[in-house]
Amino acid sequence: CKQGGTQMKIAIDAGHGLHTSGKRCLASIDPNETREWALNSRVASYVCDFLAAQGVNTLRVDDITGATDVPLASRTSAANSAKADYYVSIHHNAGINGGSGGGPVVFVYNGKHSAASDALQAYIYNGIINACGKFGNRAAPLAASNLYVLRHTTMPAVLVECGFMDSTVDTPLILSDDFARKCADGIAWGICATAGIAYNGSSASTTEPVPSAPSAGADTDAEAETDIPTGYPAQFQRWLNDGYGAGLDVDGLWGPKTKRGAIRALQTELNAQFGAGLSVDGLWG
Repeated sequence: CKQGGTQMKIAIDAGHGLHTSGKRCLASIDPNETREWALNSRVASYVCDFLAAQGVNTLRVDDITGATDVPLASRTSAANSAKADYYVSIHHNAGINGGSGGGPVVFVYNGKHSAASDALQAYIYNGIINACGKFGNRAAPLAASNLYVLRHTTMPAVLVECGFMDSTVDTPLILSDDFARKCADGIAWGICATAGIAYNGSSASTTEPVPSAPSAGADTDAEAETDIPTGYPAQFQRWLNDGYGAGLDVDGLWGPKTKRGAIRALQTELNAQFGAGLSVDGLWG
């Protein structure tokens, strides 16, 4: 990556290696079965270029040739030893299995983590959406998970899934160089926004409020309604209404109706995808 002129250093991680087993686009959508690392590395390279243009130093902790799938411990150790200010791991997702769903998802560690990680997560997600346009139907695009690179880094860290390699909607997008540039632009903008660095010439300038990130360890499965509306419940309610006809009031409250709608959606998908033969009644049974 090109080196800029500021004292900041951002560790950029293009996930996996070129030949990592199973990490590729779905053949029925992409006959070339493009490898995930190729997609990850293209976005990562553009992120480095965009950050360098803002005077921000970058460090690639993966093998930039893709020949070796660098162990996760080596990646995080390199970032920690370099005292990087932020760690951004770039991936492309799977799990749609030829369906039309998808969209970007940005992860933070689901254990104790810094407020800066939450800010980085939210700004990067918002940057991608503003640069690329809204796509996909992820109910919780700001997510938390026990991922190695998030758990073993000593700086604010996120893992970005830019889109799904097995989605009829996402795959044509993520294969294009135009999308890769825009996605990288959004990621670079998000990094600079978190750090308070001016970012010039971006297609990712904020046009809507940055969504709030979840608190680590927050309990979102409470039976009783809360009296504090938040971004996540409202997003989730809209998704349940649009995708499953839940008929919920979009009030931003976690309550019994929202929980029942969520269970109905799960039962519907278990029946459709796995032939579970469940009664779609919204009840845990």
